[in-house]
Amino acid sequence: MAADRTAPLERRILLTVLYAELFRFPLTGEELRRRLIGPAPEEAELREALAALLGRELRARDGFLFWTGREDLVDVRRERSRLSDARWPWALRYGRWLRWIPFLRLAAVSGSLAVHNGGPEGDVDFFLVTETRRLWIARTGAVLLARLTRRLPARLCPNHLYSRSDLETGPRDLYRAHEVVQVLPLWGRETYEGFVGSNGWTSGFLGAGPWPDRARRLADAPRPLVTRLVERLLVGRLGDVLDRALYRLHQLYLRAHLPRRGWRLADLRDAYRRDRQTSLGGGHAGAVRRAFAALARRRLGDEVPELDDLFPGEAARPRPAPALALDAAAELPG
Repeated sequence: MAADRTAPLERRILLTVLYAELFRFPLTGEELRRRLIGPAPEEAELREALAALLGRELRARDGFLFWTGREDLVDVRRERSRLSDARWPWALRYGRWLRWIPFLRLAAVSGSLAVHNGGPEGDVDFFLVTETRRLWIARTGAVLLARLTRRLPARLCPNHLYSRSDLETGPRDLYRAHEVVQVLPLWGRETYEGFVGSNGWTSGFLGAGPWPDRARRLADAPRPLVTRLVERLLVGRLGDVLDRALYRLHQLYLRAHLPRRGWRLADLRDAYRRDRQTSLGGGHAGAVRRAFAALARRRLGDEVPELDDLFPGEAARPRPAPALALDAAAELPG
């Protein structure tokens, strides 16, 4: 089979279900359509292909699809949905409190909670977008808020920050395509629309395109007066100097901890830039590729040539991401 995302539809359905299984996430029919790897088929074509697989490789229970023998995942998903329900009020509180931080332009819930699949760890991951050349001022405020609230039942984690001038994520692969389409914005409509527009490449991996319900929680409102006053004060040269100084202080701090934590200087430079903060070492994409390959080989009995197209460049990374369990119970951000 050609190593591309245009494999026969039944094959793409199986790979989609297996990918979701890595996150212990049995899919509904609508979720399968949204997450289907490769070009979006006609509804009738998808139903026909799915019907051919049910009773063979796949089973269905209570509206969820899963690989034969993994019916236990339905109960796992229900439990995670219950945990997510309890965590969402904290996510909404954090979203309101983040409005007070100067130069933030978008606050969006990311990770497992964004798809109602939060495990017992209790984190509330946020994807944030800032004004250009003000990322480190905004990041400092977000980190202070996270530390002030660290004893609350759900921990605030401002994991990724981008500036409005640099909204395209990368590298381009299946894992990051999911990260883009499933973020759930709380405020910052205009910036969110710019983010979606800047990442149209995701349709090459997930042909259904952006999820139309992602903006359902958007509730824009005027920023607090004190926040607007601080922004006015720091809009010019003073803000430039402060943002640059905070960035350099953070770099010095991290460099002092490089040997102890096993980081490389190249990792640091790639993950922490003036207008972007991402995960050190490239995040989980490499580990997801390896886990996906192992699971697919076990279930499909071949080497899954599609991986080179779904995770281009990950096989050649000089340093792999931290190892994760290679079974379907691996705890990965969903």
